[in-house]
Amino acid sequence: MPRIGDYLPRISRTAKIVWAIAAALAVSQLGSAVANDYQFFLNETESLPNWAFWVNKNEREPARGDYFAFVPPPNPYYPSGFRFAKEIAGVPGDEVVVRGRDFYINGRFVGQAKTHDQKGAVVQMSTSGLIPPDKYFVVTPHRDSFDSRYALVGLIDRKALIGKAYPVL
Repeated sequence: MPRIGDYLPRISRTAKIVWAIAAALAVSQLGSAVANDYQFFLNETESLPNWAFWVNKNEREPARGDYFAFVPPPNPYYPSGFRFAKEIAGVPGDEVVVRGRDFYINGRFVGQAKTHDQKGAVVQMSTSGLIPPDKYFVVTPHRDSFDSRYALVGLIDRKALIGKAYPVL
């Protein structure tokens, strides 16, 4: 059976090794660039209909309606460094209004907060107000979503954003 090398012009073994090393370095550099700029993200909760996202770490200017991956503030529900993907529902300058347990951003209903978590513990809701610079209100449509409706998550700081998340699956 013929080998790939049989079809290549006759070049020295040293030249083949140099080309193989150069190709390996190029592939390595490409892989490193992709790893630095992109991240595959699995959503480990049921808060969104999608469970897999491709995150572009260079896209860090959220707009209302975008999905973003971020690290939430420390809380008793998730380990340190746990990553979330949520929808950006409010951006700096938007007005958050809480009526009872209902949350509105600029007059648009974005969700209702629960009074207790899944284990029966009381959860504190976030409050009304203008979203300050470099802060974002995140939410998902799932009734058990742990998001900006709750004080333990609150508004997400720009520094906590990992990048824009694109649903894959």
